[in-house]
Amino acid sequence: RGTVESTVCCASCEAKSSTVDPIEDIGIDVTRASGSLSDLSSGFQKFTKAEPLTGYKCESCGNVGSATKQSRLASIPPILTLHLKRFRYGSNGKPLLLPSRRGRETSQLLGTSGSAKIEGHIKFQEIFDLKPFLTESLKDKVKSMFCRLFAVIVHAGKNSHSGHYVAYVRNLSKNEWCKMDDARVSRATLQEVLNAEAYMLFYRVVEHPVAQELRAKQAAAVAARQREKEAQELEARFKDVHKKQVLIRALEEAQEKSLMDSEVEREAVNSLVLSPSELLEPTGKTYSEYFSCKNGKRKNCSDSKIVSRRKRKRETPEYCGGVEWAKAKTRL
Repeated sequence: RGTVESTVCCASCEAKSSTVDPIEDIGIDVTRASGSLSDLSSGFQKFTKAEPLTGYKCESCGNVGSATKQSRLASIPPILTLHLKRFRYGSNGKPLLLPSRRGRETSQLLGTSGSAKIEGHIKFQEIFDLKPFLTESLKDKVKSMFCRLFAVIVHAGKNSHSGHYVAYVRNLSKNEWCKMDDARVSRATLQEVLNAEAYMLFYRVVEHPVAQELRAKQAAAVAARQREKEAQELEARFKDVHKKQVLIRALEEAQEKSLMDSEVEREAVNSLVLSPSELLEPTGKTYSEYFSCKNGKRKNCSDSKIVSRRKRKRETPEYCGGVEWAKAKTRL
């Protein structure tokens, strides 16, 4: 919301008293003293023009007399809503003179609750400068106070109790105007919008402090999300590297263990497998001498003293082969 500062100046002692009131929108009088329609700039000048007061009692000097009252904008909302006073209300059946489209005054008899619409085009700008209508303290704080038109509401009808509303809305991203007429949406030109008989005007203040603050918060939020995303990516990358390092270390340990197991197994086999010379070492015979006595029984053989380092699981056969068995079992 915006605020309006109303300053009352006593004509006797020139003491000033000010009050600040919040506003949702600003009502702009669009008629001149002659009855013709004015433009938006003239309406704002009339809104901020000093007006005389009578019967004012000054709190400073205590006199009752005349004073002047002037209203100016003490703060501007991000969205400035202007309400053009297009309706006049009559009472007690008195006639009300209203300007027509052609500029001629027409007389209309209104009831106690009747209203009549002031028809005709009121000139308004796409870009409007608000700085001349600000308080002196606010003027010192800002370099400029421009606002840009982004929506217009048009009323079609003869009084405030009936009629049809049409809206013109500007697409900020595409810089295009659209006409909203119930469910029908169509494109419109800027000139069509400026030629419309506006009832309400919506302006967006350029580089408003609230907009700058929101933009800064949005940029900070985007930067925070970007930093969080980068941190997550870095953490995920670190986890992947750690997992790879752990996997590589496990593979290396497995390979080392496999090599150690192979070496132990090889040493065990080497310790169990003996060469013929080692087997024949207790007998003092050579390898060929040992196998030359194969015609006799193994148990009667003089080579039975051969000692093996490897213990057999089964008993040694009684005969060395089939020939020995045949000779022993056959009687001629």
